[in-house]
Amino acid sequence: MEDADKPADYPDDNDEVDATTEYEQWKIRELKRIKKDKEERQEREKEKQEIIRRRNLTEEQRQEENRRLGTDESERPERQKYQFMQKYYHKGAYFQHKAKGDAKHIFNRDYNAPTPEELIDKSAMPAVLQKRRGDFGKKGNTKYTHLTAEDTTNFDPQYRVPKTIANKMLKKSAAYKGTNLLDKPTRGSRK
Repeated sequence: MEDADKPADYPDDNDEVDATTEYEQWKIRELKRIKKDKEERQEREKEKQEIIRRRNLTEEQRQEENRRLGTDESERPERQKYQFMQKYYHKGAYFQHKAKGDAKHIFNRDYNAPTPEELIDKSAMPAVLQKRRGDFGKKGNTKYTHLTAEDTTNFDPQYRVPKTIANKMLKKSAAYKGTNLLDKPTRGSRK
C-alpha cells in the first residue's frame, strides 16, 4: 500500500528508520531512567539514616531540634474556645496559596474568633432572645428549644381514649377471657 492511500491518522509503521539514531535516543532515555532510580534510592537511604539518627537522640535533644526546625507543637497557637451558640465559619480549602498584596490579610485572619455580636453574654437575656446571631424572629423559629426542656405529659380528659373503646380493644386481645375470673369454676363447665 502506498502512502497516498493511507488516512492521516494511521500510526507510523515505517521500519526503514535510522537504527543508529533510534538506538542513541533509547540509550539516553535509559541512562536518564537509571540516574533517576539511583537518586531516588539515595534519597530513601538518607531518610532512613535521618530516622535512625533521630531515634538515637535523647528526648531533650529531640525537643531542641524540633524548636530549631520550627516543628515544635508547643509553640502552635491553641484553638479558641467557642462562645455559647457561636457560629462556625470555614475558611475554605481553595485558593489559599494565591493570596497577593492586600488580600493576604484576609487569608491569615482567625476564623474562630467571635464577632462583636457573639461576645455579648446571652445567658442574662430571656430565653426567647438567646438565639444565634441573625436567627431571632425568622419564620421557621419556634419558642421551644428542645423537648428535654418541656413537660410533654397530657392529662387533659379531652384527649383520652374513652373507656368503652379501650375496654372493647382490651377484650379483643389474646387470652383476655380468663384473666379477671378468679372465682371457682362451676360444676356445669365439667363433663
